[in-house]
Amino acid sequence: SCMSSVLRTVVMLMAKVAAAVATTFNPANKGTDITLSSGNMVETTSSGVVYSTARSTTSKSSGKWYAEWGYTSGTNAFFGICDASQNMNSWVGSDTHGWSLMTVNGFNYTNNTAVSQAFAATPVAGNTIGADIDLDAGTIKFYKNNVAATNTLSISGSPTVFLAAGSFGANQSVTLRPTSGSQTYSGHIGFTPWG
Repeated sequence: SCMSSVLRTVVMLMAKVAAAVATTFNPANKGTDITLSSGNMVETTSSGVVYSTARSTTSKSSGKWYAEWGYTSGTNAFFGICDASQNMNSWVGSDTHGWSLMTVNGFNYTNNTAVSQAFAATPVAGNTIGADIDLDAGTIKFYKNNVAATNTLSISGSPTVFLAAGSFGANQSVTLRPTSGSQTYSGHIGFTPWG
């Protein structure tokens, strides 16, 4: 019928729009030491001379979101969220514009301060890092292989945030996993995959 044809067309157009806004690392918003690969889903530091961050193409300002990163290689990476003012040639949490988990010591960082230790056993290459990002309550809780951190980090203000990751050191690599199809662990109650 004519109505089902129109409905099919609308569904196809919606699918195209959704595919067009898929989240990746943003080639225009990354540190100078980062190379992106695999459709901008993998960030790798090359020289290891400076901290470098890569930011996602999509942002959120409200809601409850779940995101993951695959810690592919290295010993000094960081994962988290940042606003549009985060310095990409630094690390997330180096100022008031980011909130992160640092693998070198397992601590949460913001405003250049190690706020608290999230994991006694630091994350290592091969781990999956997840985050429950509650922008309505202003909190982020990290996970290592789906085991919750011992703390929750407060997000100051009401920022519009991007997913972010980066590292310090040559050949450090992180894979962004924003969608339920790319995530190892999903289904955190009340949290929607970032998308």
